[in-house]
Amino acid sequence: MVRRLPIDLLTYKPTFTVVLGGTNDLGWDIPPVTIMQNLRELYEHAAASSASPIAVSVPSIRGFDEYISGRCELNVLIMEYCAQRNVPCIDLFRATAEPGTGRLAAQYSNDGLHLTEQGYRVLAELLYTQVFQNL
Repeated sequence: MVRRLPIDLLTYKPTFTVVLGGTNDLGWDIPPVTIMQNLRELYEHAAASSASPIAVSVPSIRGFDEYISGRCELNVLIMEYCAQRNVPCIDLFRATAEPGTGRLAAQYSNDGLHLTEQGYRVLAELLYTQVFQNL
């Protein structure tokens, strides 16, 4: 994503850039701090290109409970960064996780990892109500 984003920004010149990243990196056992360095680079490159970044927390996972804590750790880093720099942040983890277990709710994924149309609909609604509705 770090290599691809500058090309996309130059090609499409978006006003906003929604950044949802880190899931694959977590699966490859890359530490959340390292992933956050890459996300920070994405956010800052977008902002420097006049494409206001919108961060999205990494959704949970279902069937692999041992990976939930890494997602939570990364999401804390994302939210802290956004709070310090006034970058909008959508908490997709909380919106799609089961209360109590923290697992990705079954209705939002067919395979325990990838979001279904319903999961992406939740993301779209959050983006609209928390970012775009009041522009």
